[in-house]
Amino acid sequence: MPSNNAMIEGLIKQVYEAILQTANRFLTHSEKYPIQFLAKENPSYQDIANLIDGARLNIHEAMDDFDPMLAQQAGEYCNFMIQMAAAIIEEEEEKLQNLCDELKRKPFAMPQ
Repeated sequence: MPSNNAMIEGLIKQVYEAILQTANRFLTHSEKYPIQFLAKENPSYQDIANLIDGARLNIHEAMDDFDPMLAQQAGEYCNFMIQMAAAIIEEEEEKLQNLCDELKRKPFAMPQ
């Protein structure tokens, strides 16, 4: 049976991977579909961003203890998604494109 530390580390990596996958989904969908289409999605991009950020916040302390840089990066990806969701709701195409351009420069890498 894995130790508590190993289980916590596994959970942290799963949440971080979900954050990366969701941020990548936001990016690819924002580049592929018109903003008016994205604004009508259900669940909304705001709902998804809030859900994934809530998961991150629930384990933030453990994530920060495990790897402070990972915790910071998780927060940055979640912040991008929250801002992108706001741009989608407000149908601000230029703002969304700028966020996509910034997000594309992020590494989307899992820790070793």
